[in-house]
Amino acid sequence: LACSQARQDGALPSRTKEFAALVARAKGCEYQAMHPAKLTFQALRVHLNDEFGECSRGLEAARSLLCPGGRIGVITWKHSECALVVDFFRRHEAVRDEMPQARWYQAQVTAGRAPPLQPGAALVMEATVRPSAAELQANS
Repeated sequence: LACSQARQDGALPSRTKEFAALVARAKGCEYQAMHPAKLTFQALRVHLNDEFGECSRGLEAARSLLCPGGRIGVITWKHSECALVVDFFRRHEAVRDEMPQARWYQAQVTAGRAPPLQPGAALVMEATVRPSAAELQANS
């Protein structure tokens, strides 16, 4: 809205500092100790660089190159990146025999009520590895 108003008034910023000031005025005070325009610039960067698309394509490329028994390791910093990676792995996750849905579906196949699943490559997700208290202390 602030950008639309500035354009209508003929005062649309053409410099980064001016744009940051416009965003800061529009957002007002923040409760966090960062510039009010930081997230706006981050969102613009993510959009313009197609960072989520790049991440998705990179994950798909890594999956296509993965040999049986191979591993993919991914480090994320932001919640939105983490969600993207988790969604990708969930879409390609292997069905484990001990999962209730797998046992139910296998019973449907045995009873002739469902077709057997086609074999294919799938990912097995392991628990997140977190540092111990001693490791955190040593690295702080």
